[in-house]
Amino acid sequence: MPRRLLIAAALAAAGLPGVAAPLELGAELALNGWARPGRVAEVDVTLSAAAPMRATLEVQAGAHRSRAELELQPGRTQRLSVPVPATAPVLVSLSAPGVAPLRRELAPTPSESPLFVVALAAPAAATMEGFHGLALAGSALPRSTAAYASVDALLLDAATLTAMDPAQVNALLGHIAGCGRVVVLQADARVRGLLDGARGCGGQGLLHAATADEAVQRLQASLAEPQPAAVTRGSLGELARPSLADWDRVAVALALTLAVMALALLFTGHLAALLALPAAAALALLVLLNTAAPAPQLVIWSEGDSGARLARYQAWQRFPGSARGPVRVAIPAQLASGVQACDAALPVRLDYDAGRGLPAYAEFETRLFRQVWLCHAGAFPMERVFDTDMLAGGMRQVRNPGLVAWPAGTLIVGGQGQPLPALGPGGAARVPVSPPAPVDDPAVRVAASRLQPGAAAALWPLELGGVAGAPRDARGWLLVTAEGAAR
Repeated sequence: MPRRLLIAAALAAAGLPGVAAPLELGAELALNGWARPGRVAEVDVTLSAAAPMRATLEVQAGAHRSRAELELQPGRTQRLSVPVPATAPVLVSLSAPGVAPLRRELAPTPSESPLFVVALAAPAAATMEGFHGLALAGSALPRSTAAYASVDALLLDAATLTAMDPAQVNALLGHIAGCGRVVVLQADARVRGLLDGARGCGGQGLLHAATADEAVQRLQASLAEPQPAAVTRGSLGELARPSLADWDRVAVALALTLAVMALALLFTGHLAALLALPAAAALALLVLLNTAAPAPQLVIWSEGDSGARLARYQAWQRFPGSARGPVRVAIPAQLASGVQACDAALPVRLDYDAGRGLPAYAEFETRLFRQVWLCHAGAFPMERVFDTDMLAGGMRQVRNPGLVAWPAGTLIVGGQGQPLPALGPGGAARVPVSPPAPVDDPAVRVAASRLQPGAAAALWPLELGGVAGAPRDARGWLLVTAEGAAR
């Protein structure tokens, strides 16, 4: 017996295959666990199994929960990146029938100072006063754009960018489109073209440098140029004002009920009828509230720079409650990458489509007159190019130097809007400069407030027919700013 034990120990030490664990779970936080308080962190989860099995993954951080049903196969590791509120603890659990559940607990490290992330293949000294410097490998960078909310400035080199996986590259491009401050060292023409095509806010957040010292200098100089504030639901004004149509119907039903009861009191004195009528009315109202599905609301605001290949967007999806109970709603696939509950304290569970690695459904509790909002943010491909300048005689020329036609929209210059004609690729048109007039269109007012002084832009309604599951009355807008100042 001792000899057998020694042989088994020797085989184990030699690394020969033994009995594999039936289920394996790995979980770590992006950015080596660092995050800004009140922002977003990311959990990178890896899963594998020794035999085919169906497993359930759950990630919980505060009131936020995410769940995914996975079909695990032997020899194949699955990966899922889950954005979560940057609150501790983050609990990750994996369960499967007949297997002991696995559990991991992670704790984001809060940084009160702005985070300056340095991801260089060749180590180099790079610090900025007032920032918390964080040197890490490229593999620790987020795989979702939402997690870049904790990164206030990023320095990386071309070698690190080349080694990043596709999910990391897409997340970085979304961060650049969202006007994140990023400086890239030693990028060749191909890499510059890729990054510059995603630029947002006129490209003032994306910088290039040859050395780390130059990168820090350029970042410090860019801090003197404030970035445009993010669009908020409040800043959209009446564009995002909740519809009261559903509650108008409830009010009408209640008024009719009261009228019927009043008529009954006038024309009958039968006690049974007087008692039955209020009960029937209350039952009818209860059925109405539990069967009527109030229409959700979707509002999308997007912005891009002329010639850029990505436009950044923010969206708000409203679900009015009609009765107390759980509600499960589908999330449009095109808006799923950056979805969060607008109210971080609201308990919401996101059910992930493991194949796409994105949320497919949201579940939350609702009650009568309660408005639940889901917030979305991200970027989408854009092909519109817009240019304009002044001509003699009080005329303005607008041009479409791109390869894709644009529909009729609104030209916005100097805080005023006027009709913009539809133009095909390479087309141009002259439009008269209209005298200043009060702006009645709320979308034009929002667009004008988003532009820098002297800037010119085109505003178009978004075509939302391709957004799967969007409400019939969903509304969206795309604001494209011309290069340079208006002339």
